[in-house]
Amino acid sequence: MSLQQRIEKSSAGQTVLSVVILALIAGVLAWNLPSSQLATDGRNWAQPMVHVLGLDQAWGVFSPNPRGESIDLRAVVELRDGSQVVWHPPSRGHVLEPYRSYRWWKWVENVRSNESEAYWYQTALWVAHKYENLAPVSVTLVRRWRESTPPGTSEVDHWHSYAFYTLDVARGSR
Repeated sequence: MSLQQRIEKSSAGQTVLSVVILALIAGVLAWNLPSSQLATDGRNWAQPMVHVLGLDQAWGVFSPNPRGESIDLRAVVELRDGSQVVWHPPSRGHVLEPYRSYRWWKWVENVRSNESEAYWYQTALWVAHKYENLAPVSVTLVRRWRESTPPGTSEVDHWHSYAFYTLDVARGSR
């Protein structure tokens, strides 16, 4: 008989396993409670366990107020010859997109906000370097957004846009 079988058959082993399972269930439940003092206390107790086991979750994207719009970011690169190139964050296609491009969409969510003005210069400069062989003159960062329609609705709202930062590449400034 293996060690595992001996532990599982003994009453002490069954008790320990039951306590561990109950603690895991209690930890996951405490971690997912709605905001309250009980939830705060429960998360403080459960945090080491759920982090080590990778059971931590965040449900803020779903409730109570999910974002009501789709967001996007573009960079319009004006070239020395007067033409323009539009850069957009990489996308890996529809099948693997959520898994391989999530970090880019999280970056877009953050860098396009007014609170992230400190990153706009570096972002525009980085995009300019991507096109340095085409002689960029300026890079304009553009926020895009559209209202999300209810599931099952075929109606698609058009994208709105707002140019919020321009880098003069030659001068290296706004």
